[in-house]
Amino acid sequence: MTKALRMTGLAKLLGVMMLVGVPGAAIGQTPDLPKLHLKVVGSSGIPRQFELFEKPFFTKTLPERSGGKITTDFVSREELGLKGFDDMRVLRQGTLDIGTSQTLYVGGDEPFAEGVDLAGLFGDIDTAFKGHMAYKNALDERLQKKFGLKLMTLWPYPAQVIYCRPPIKTLSDLKGKKVRVFGRTLGDVVEHVGGASVTITFGEVYEALERGAADCGVTGTLSGNAERWYEVTTHLFVLPLGWSTTMHTMNLALWNRLDAKTKEFLRVQFAELEKKLWDFGRESTQDGINCNTGVGECKYGYKGKMTLVTPSAADVALRDQILRDTVIPRWLKRCGKDCAEPWNETAGKVVGIRMKAP
Repeated sequence: MTKALRMTGLAKLLGVMMLVGVPGAAIGQTPDLPKLHLKVVGSSGIPRQFELFEKPFFTKTLPERSGGKITTDFVSREELGLKGFDDMRVLRQGTLDIGTSQTLYVGGDEPFAEGVDLAGLFGDIDTAFKGHMAYKNALDERLQKKFGLKLMTLWPYPAQVIYCRPPIKTLSDLKGKKVRVFGRTLGDVVEHVGGASVTITFGEVYEALERGAADCGVTGTLSGNAERWYEVTTHLFVLPLGWSTTMHTMNLALWNRLDAKTKEFLRVQFAELEKKLWDFGRESTQDGINCNTGVGECKYGYKGKMTLVTPSAADVALRDQILRDTVIPRWLKRCGKDCAEPWNETAGKVVGIRMKAP
């Protein structure tokens, strides 16, 4: 997106005060809070999480439950033209108050963030929840120290699976294929089996698959459906490779200026949002499969006719081997020896893996 468009988006966020009208006293209000206006950028406006949870939370829930004391300007990443690590840089500068980032994108500047969503680390969402909650404090400390950001939520998209245009039956069938990935650890998996990892922005993947610039792509079961990948792919290989972990962060200087009542109010509200997003991650993983294949109830997406490919025990074993032999060693090399111990005591402990510092 052009610089002019980015400035237009920032001007919209900074210059237009979209104060949300709030009705009279309601259950759960905290009217004695001081006034606070927050400039917020949410996640991508394409996946369902944005409209179903983020937008209502920032534009309705916070204002209503605070008795009108907390108001927001809220836009999506696309409206500001933000990509990758951009929003975290803007947060550090104080231009934004709250931002939304995916840990794998942040990993380019802070590899420690990748540690909670290493490809193949958590094979199901219940284990992923335990691992994320274990890792959360360590990640928060790293973000505060290195970037001046306070971690408010840590949550998943649906399971990240493989959409392919040519037929595939196993993970090894990615050999020789061009596979769209986001984040280095997903690329590690593809390269281990002999595929070529290609980085393509989410909004451009449909066209890349359609014209053959990519043979396959990795994204969430419902996320890919929202972009209608089922129209340009034929096979859905549902081996979970990750969870596209996402976080809401707040400018730490702002957080430190808040009074105790406001901090506690925000902690409670963000914890509730986080729980809803985890619940939806669980529900939407299966819903996305149903929608893409056209089998079963499709509640949140569009019905396709993809062929469902269920991973075998051998595929699961290969994914686990790649995690130990390739993904973890490469991540630790990028992250450094100081990453090993906090990872071992949190996410690693949940899955029973202990890595050695390089």
